Amino acid sequence: SINNIILIIFNKNLFASNIKLKIMNNDNVRKILADNVRLLRTKRRFSQEAIADMANIGQNQVSEIENEHSNPSLDTLIKIANAFDVDIVELFRL
Repeated sequence: SINNIILIIFNKNLFASNIKLKIMNNDNVRKILADNVRLLRTKRRFSQEAIADMANIGQNQVSEIENEHSNPSLDTLIKIANAFDVDIVELFRL
């Protein structure tokens, strides 16, 4: 499960000493992940089934992630990021 996660968000326009720190709970992280997976998928005009095939995961798993009903493993997140050809951090970008 995704426990409380500390995400450090670097604002490219600020100096390193001005790092923003935001504490996120599980629901926030699931929402960000869901929104980003859906956005990446729809921008590329992929169906849930297509991205699931590319990531070698079940279509139901993609649906559960997009509907905030899943705590995917790190392996699953890596597969999804690779299927989209993005760095894994893109799945959690605010």
